[in-house]
Amino acid sequence: MQEVTDIPLALDTMNVDAMKAGLEVVKGEVMINSISSQADRIAALMPLAVERNSWVVGLVLNDSGNIPRDANERVEVAYNIIMAAQENGIPMDKLLIDPIVLPISVTQDQVHALIDSMDMLQGVFAEFDPCPGTVVGLSNVSNGVPDESIASLINRTLLAVLMAKGLTSAIVDPNDEELMGIINKNNDYKIVEKIVNGEAVDESDPEILKFVKTVRILNEETLYAHSYLEL
Repeated sequence: MQEVTDIPLALDTMNVDAMKAGLEVVKGEVMINSISSQADRIAALMPLAVERNSWVVGLVLNDSGNIPRDANERVEVAYNIIMAAQENGIPMDKLLIDPIVLPISVTQDQVHALIDSMDMLQGVFAEFDPCPGTVVGLSNVSNGVPDESIASLINRTLLAVLMAKGLTSAIVDPNDEELMGIINKNNDYKIVEKIVNGEAVDESDPEILKFVKTVRILNEETLYAHSYLEL
């Protein structure tokens, strides 16, 4: 791949040996995706991250390798990863915390916990200068949603919600013009931002109402169903 592009690569694997092998051959700037709070992964990979001066994604799996139950646990695990990174000499501005996006169709409560954790993480980050960033695998939220247009709406709305709460980066399809519009803070983004901030929006407009209903399912104010826009 590096024969055809000089764009920095992100090495994405949970296999420590595979990650080590990749770091040995990759050229230039690189990102390790990811290091969780598990002691063996921290011990094996954080020194390599320092050696390569690489970016690090801190995935908030707990020390047993499990997904946190709620927002509080997400923030606790994130803090542990930040402390480990600091102890190992990883610059805070090269650390991205991934609070984990899960499918809303099967784990709606976890999507709500993700959103709540973003508010809490800003308080943690305020203790550091420079502070860590955040990253999410966005499309995970719509896995299992059968209608592509609704999946796209959920992806765009979650991205806007998280951006309004301080998200600094995301794994997205750069060829998706509607998603890139959100990233560029288009009118759809501004509508969602108002909803997040509790400002009034025109719910008589069918397009705006779609965003209102989608924010409600993301926040678990209404239960998710594939037909939620019709309810």
